[in-house]
Amino acid sequence: MNTKRIAAALGAAAIVVLGSTTSAFAAYETPSVELQLDPTTVVGGQSFTATATSNQDCTSWSITFEGPTTDGPAGGSGTSATTDFSTTTVDQIETGTVTATCTFDDGLKASALQQLSATADITVNPAGVAGPIDGGNGGGDDFGGLASTGGPH
Repeated sequence: MNTKRIAAALGAAAIVVLGSTTSAFAAYETPSVELQLDPTTVVGGQSFTATATSNQDCTSWSITFEGPTTDGPAGGSGTSATTDFSTTTVDQIETGTVTATCTFDDGLKASALQQLSATADITVNPAGVAGPIDGGNGGGDDFGGLASTGGPH
């Protein structure tokens, strides 16, 4: 009889230990970074805004633009960072890459800072070349003309 009680107590203890371990891992959220550009197409000489967000508390942010720009890298700390970049005039359509990097401490015992990055592309058009009239969502004609009214051509 005592053997059954001991076995039942050990089984209950194992369930409690496994249950608490599972819930500890369930609370872990995979670190992530997202980057949004507004707008995603500009005429050279215009500005755009880059906004980076993370589910981590970043000890530092770096947002850089490798393209026709007059600005240097931007930074900050916390769960988000926003900056404006000014483009330079161009003679042909160019694509530039914006990179946002979050440096954070993941809280694990081995103390080492971690980094996450996200990238997004922006199109810089020469003067006289219109960007997508639909905002880049695929619903327009994307060549700068007027939208179709559905009437006779």
